[in-house]
Amino acid sequence: MFENVLDVIKKAGIFMVVAQTLLHLCGGEAYEKYIKMLIHIIMAVMLAVPIAEGLKEGSIQSFEAYVEEYEKTFTQESLDFEKIRDEAWQNAAWEDGL
Repeated sequence: MFENVLDVIKKAGIFMVVAQTLLHLCGGEAYEKYIKMLIHIIMAVMLAVPIAEGLKEGSIQSFEAYVEEYEKTFTQESLDFEKIRDEAWQNAAWEDGL
């Protein structure tokens, strides 16, 4: 996870250096605000996509963990119920035998 964050930061840094270089090389002030807007949009997408993927993966993993915990609890409760039921039947049969 931490490696992915560092990778995104590295890519964003390289992109900013290249984008600023291209911005200075283009030179025309008429297009400068449009180029800056495009750079900002690309930068926002570069940062938003990994964050969204991380949230999606985290939510899926947490849901799977919740389902596993629910299954374990349900299975344990079912076994406990069956044990109590069997004991009750044995006690009832023993009392009927008296």
